[in-house]
Amino acid sequence: MLLIDDRLMLRVLMGDRAWARDEDLAVTYGFQYRAMLAALKPQPEGALSKLVYELSENDREALRGLILVPENRVIRLDPRISLRTAAQVSQNTGRLNQLQSELVGAAIFYDAGIAVATVPPNVQAACEEFGIPFQLVH
Repeated sequence: MLLIDDRLMLRVLMGDRAWARDEDLAVTYGFQYRAMLAALKPQPEGALSKLVYELSENDREALRGLILVPENRVIRLDPRISLRTAAQVSQNTGRLNQLQSELVGAAIFYDAGIAVATVPPNVQAACEEFGIPFQLVH
């Protein structure tokens, strides 16, 4: 399983998953939430919402539905299950924010890799520290 960030989630929901090969893809609650925020913005403000606003209004509405119920494209992880691990990661590293701790904690808990479209150096360092497979997807 690969845990993905919000940008990759949107790309997968829009049909771009060739980079993932046959991997099961999963998303944490925090990244699902950020994807929905980007999809609901009335005007594009950042890189994530700009990605959404390249679509037609009908396609944006369909995307909003897929974020809520991503069918069999992306597994939505329940944050309660890996909460303790995420909190321990945050406490032990001291350099990850909540979103990043949730991602790294879930990867540890589910013995999964991480794939992201943008790479914060502290997440990559945590992956190296905990032996989590990590990939940057362009």
